[in-house]
Amino acid sequence: MPNRYSVIVIGAGESGIAVGCMLKTKLGTDDFRIFDRQTGVGGAWYANRYPGVACDIPAIFYSYSFAPNYEWTTLFPPGQEIQQYLDGVCDKFDIRSNIQLDTEVSSARWIDEDAEWEVKVTNLSPQNKTPEEVTLRCKVLVTCAGELVEPNIWPQHVLGIESFQGQVFHTAKWKDDVSLTGKDVIVIGTGCTAAQLVPALASPEIAAKSITQLMRGPPWVMARPEKPPPRLMEIVSTLLRTMAGLGLFLRLCLFLYAESTWLNVGMGWFGKKRRQWFERRLLIHLRKTVPLRYHNMLTPRFGVGCRRIIVDGGWLESLSLPNVELTNRPLVSIEPQGVVLGPRPEEQHLEHIDEKRDSELIRKPADIIILANGFETSTYLHRLKVQGRDGEFLHDVWKANGGPGAYLSTAVHGFPNLFMVLGPNSVSGHSSAILATENVAGYALNFIKLVLSGQVRTVEVHMEAEQSYTADVQRRSLEKVWQTCHNGYIQNGGWNSSICPVDNRCSGFGTRVTFAIPTMNSTVEHWQHQYGIAGLSRLRAWTVAQATGLLVVILIARFLVKLINHRRMFQRLQRQGLPMPPHDFLLGHLKLAATIAKTLPSDFHGHYLAGEIRRAYPDLPAVFYLDLWPTGPPLMVMTTSHEQARVTAHEPQLPKHEGVLGFLKPLIGSHGLVTMEGDEWRYWRGVFNPGFNAAHLVTLVPGLVENTLVLHEILREKAAAGEIFSLFETMSRLTMDMSCLATLGSRLNAQRQGCDLVSAFRSQADWIPSPNETNLFRKFNPIRHLVYRYNRWRMDRYVSNELETHFAAMRSQAELGASESEKTTVIPRRSKAVVDLALETYLLSEKNNQYSGQKMAMDPTFKQYAVSQMKLFLFAGYDTTAAAVVYSIHLLSLHPSALSRAREEHNDVFGAGSTVKDTGSRIAEAPQLLNRLAYTSAVIKEALRLYPPVSSTRASGPGFTVSETDKTQLEGFMLWGVHHAIHRAPEHWVRPDDFAPERWLAPPGDEMYPADKEAWRPFERGPRNCIGQELALLEVKVILAMVLRDFDFADAYIEYNKKIGRTGPTEVAGDRAYQVIHGSTKPNNGYPCRIKQATHLS
Repeated sequence: MPNRYSVIVIGAGESGIAVGCMLKTKLGTDDFRIFDRQTGVGGAWYANRYPGVACDIPAIFYSYSFAPNYEWTTLFPPGQEIQQYLDGVCDKFDIRSNIQLDTEVSSARWIDEDAEWEVKVTNLSPQNKTPEEVTLRCKVLVTCAGELVEPNIWPQHVLGIESFQGQVFHTAKWKDDVSLTGKDVIVIGTGCTAAQLVPALASPEIAAKSITQLMRGPPWVMARPEKPPPRLMEIVSTLLRTMAGLGLFLRLCLFLYAESTWLNVGMGWFGKKRRQWFERRLLIHLRKTVPLRYHNMLTPRFGVGCRRIIVDGGWLESLSLPNVELTNRPLVSIEPQGVVLGPRPEEQHLEHIDEKRDSELIRKPADIIILANGFETSTYLHRLKVQGRDGEFLHDVWKANGGPGAYLSTAVHGFPNLFMVLGPNSVSGHSSAILATENVAGYALNFIKLVLSGQVRTVEVHMEAEQSYTADVQRRSLEKVWQTCHNGYIQNGGWNSSICPVDNRCSGFGTRVTFAIPTMNSTVEHWQHQYGIAGLSRLRAWTVAQATGLLVVILIARFLVKLINHRRMFQRLQRQGLPMPPHDFLLGHLKLAATIAKTLPSDFHGHYLAGEIRRAYPDLPAVFYLDLWPTGPPLMVMTTSHEQARVTAHEPQLPKHEGVLGFLKPLIGSHGLVTMEGDEWRYWRGVFNPGFNAAHLVTLVPGLVENTLVLHEILREKAAAGEIFSLFETMSRLTMDMSCLATLGSRLNAQRQGCDLVSAFRSQADWIPSPNETNLFRKFNPIRHLVYRYNRWRMDRYVSNELETHFAAMRSQAELGASESEKTTVIPRRSKAVVDLALETYLLSEKNNQYSGQKMAMDPTFKQYAVSQMKLFLFAGYDTTAAAVVYSIHLLSLHPSALSRAREEHNDVFGAGSTVKDTGSRIAEAPQLLNRLAYTSAVIKEALRLYPPVSSTRASGPGFTVSETDKTQLEGFMLWGVHHAIHRAPEHWVRPDDFAPERWLAPPGDEMYPADKEAWRPFERGPRNCIGQELALLEVKVILAMVLRDFDFADAYIEYNKKIGRTGPTEVAGDRAYQVIHGSTKPNNGYPCRIKQATHLS
């Protein structure tokens, strides 16, 4: 063993383990040694092995923030489980090799000339027959001995213990080899330990013959929550592991609840009232749990909070057992085979018991006496002798001061480079000691880092800072309820060395917050440094904290100014007569949106909101205004086609709103047609128009048929399996194959095997938060942008390689043609993909004519823009088309007569009894047959009406006004044309919510005839309508023509929701297949369904 370390840590309990982990992870040092006199790690949790030992605060709160444990078996785990957790942390952070057990540190002396501590240790291992004291040196000494180290000794006034023939031991020195079964057991104490021990002794596993519990004074006892079923704990553990941020949120909730209990200890009017309320609750629990004879005896004579409250794990119930007796008779003496108890205190005679009997001495048989009388908590560091700079011992300094104390419970003047973790006044009676450990250890590491880096030789707290802090602690202790009764917190003379009494007026929180705040900065002004050779830099964390605080104040002020201005603007518009729902100055329309959202499924698409608002306020006109700031921009909501047509036809064209651009950017980048404006948009629209004209689309049909044949095989396999599957997932793989074939000329075979491009698209969509996302961690997850960048690289790599391959082939053909004839103006086409048509336009442009006869190269800017367009076509082509197919099938499955009519049409066009291969061959050979599917086209148009894939959003540009007559400027507004609402507006449609394909076949003048052509806008209208709409409709027609006659589909939402245990609303206006936005608009949960062979074929 080396004789010199950078850091020596005394104690391998939860504090010592935390310090070791932080030294290794935060400071990156392995040059430290942790000594502990016990045989195992865990400190008090290793030493206390008595039956029933357990944690009395929720388990998730009793684990390190840097090593959360989500595998607890119960809310209040047994001590062995906690010790195993601490043991596992040592392995996880690889500090076991830094721990030396069975070794006691007896003394530490500061060597000023060397700026080091001289530490003496003794190996107590049973294998070491002749223990020898070894002297070590270290730069920094950290004591993590804690309070619960030395058990309280046998009461000196009780005589006769030497004559006792049975076993006597303390709970902290439990004897595992002593059997308690069938024995008469005396338990001395009624604190937390005794309350856990007694029920365990009375349990069938131990079955003591009799248990007599001696109580000096009654404690306050609160009910512990019922033990949850193991299955529930497994579910909770799974959720905590899989749901990001859930564990942190639960810890925060428990922390805030624990902080609120700090209000019980104040001596002011509020503290007294709160204690009285709490005491009444505790007494109700007491009196309905214990027998009547104990009511008076167990009623405390002091205020709640003065002593540690017992969390009842079965103690009160055990007092009803015939072999358990609780008595407040004092222990007078010990006899060889029993104990003698004195008269009961007069003020606590039992109800309905003879007072004369209460006044007599009684004897109780005893085989075993167990001391459950706690620990010596008034003396810190106990037997450890620590000698500081001036030769004074730490215990002597504390004695002269009146009691133990330390600046921020961490350091004492005159003892350089010495840090105490869980030193005086570091813990609280209402919260987790682990929080205090992390606060103090993190604070100490700020200074330890300076010493280990060589920047300073020594750090030492100023005497004035320590004295001021200690005096403030003792002064505030006088204001707390602890001073009103005898307890383990307060020493003789009223000195408090245990509990942190920091005032609870700071920010409305309690002691853990107000204690933690100073430990979050280095408070450099309270420390003196002896600088080292490595540098003279000083910590200025407080300056950084001040700057950060000022920045936060500025940001909050800026937010409030914007909020006020925003709300005032809406109230001004409301006074001017602009229609809107009732407006709240503080929340705008956020409260209304939240109220409506509660009635809808949690993942509903935002476009349902407009219709629900109009239903809630029937007098609202078709155009109204919403104030959802700061969650979104101010909205002009359009639910009929007239105003939407004005927006799309506006000159100059209104730009896309930045919110839409931000949503699409992760998927397509910054240069897609959707995000372009003006001349740039017109140029690129012209480049890609040839790839989407009707004449070219016909050439794609054979490839579409080929891919649909693969789908047919997959559906036949699904029908044979008879299991629930996601129809949207199945269709989207097909449409990705189709989109890739049409756009890039590539055969992905995504239906049968994985593909990196598909995987990247899906991952990117998964990481885009929904607009109504409520999980803040998911909404603002900082990892998202790294995932975006990685997925974008994957997509760009694939598309770029395809683009380069096509370009190289076309360039070779063009150069070959140029060498044969300099007048060649036609570039041979390698395939019928959109990318080839675009490249042809590019290569024939004036920009590249200059390279005639030379080696042509693709312009980097063109390549960058072209890649973005290809990604747009792929994304829009596969997701929205798949949704259109699914909703067409869904609506037909709900309307058998419409399905029958569609099948009859397919029989008429392709032949009754024709197989899917026959149908595919006829479509491939004569694509014009698809034009005869009038009713099928009507079904598709009706599905797109009821389930539109997109809405329209524009930004209100300069000069855009409320209407043609009202010239009120609408700057900064999002103009939201809600296609879902427009498509269901009674102003435009007869039976707007009904599935009625016949409306698209009705002649002019018929009631069902859709006279307003502007009202159907699934692909939007105007010059910026969807470039790929004809391809999408063609793909849907091919798919329906080849599968509708062969399969029957039925949604399985009810069965699926039951299987996953879904709760809350599962429908929107009675529709189970409601839309969600997940990268794009699609059926919720992928449309779970079952499929079987069509009835007429079976």
